[in-house]
Amino acid sequence: MAQNRFPEDLIKLKQQQIRTFNRLALQPATGTAELRSELTRLFCLIGSHPHWKSEPLTGRARSDLHHQAVAAPGGEPELVVEYRDGEFTVRPPAPRLPSP
Repeated sequence: MAQNRFPEDLIKLKQQQIRTFNRLALQPATGTAELRSELTRLFCLIGSHPHWKSEPLTGRARSDLHHQAVAAPGGEPELVVEYRDGEFTVRPPAPRLPSP
């Protein structure tokens, strides 16, 4: 994945989407409608961003955007989802160690 492949505003939108998704996953019973509405809004803003006029919006591009957003300053790692005894559990990831 190339560095700076995506414009900064698109990366910020993706980071906001990740944070919103994480809040919804960790607290599914509180504020569900509001968070779902915000996720839909962010999904539409990301999908209609002018960047996609010069680069096709493929699954690979979405994945690259996600990884770049997580790695960029202010990014959040994905939640840890585990399946045990027929139940899914969601928890925050372990804190990141500072880079040397």
